[in-house]
Amino acid sequence: MLQIKNGTYKFQPAKKVFISKPDKVLTITNGGDIIIQKAMTILLEMIYENNGYFHEESHGFRPYKGCHTALLQIKKG
Repeated sequence: MLQIKNGTYKFQPAKKVFISKPDKVLTITNGGDIIIQKAMTILLEMIYENNGYFHEESHGFRPYKGCHTALLQIKKG
């Protein structure tokens, strides 16, 4: 994973496999890419969630927050 450290890592294109159902495509992603994407997600969430970058009433694309928590907040007034 030296490529990640020196900034030269390139994500691989996903492989598309046609399955027996009509007009259905199965997309297979490289396992290493999935691990790297998850690690990046964890790091970015740690940076942005723990340093007050988001308003407490922001619900979009945040862990443990979404449309249901937004609706509950609106309902409470």
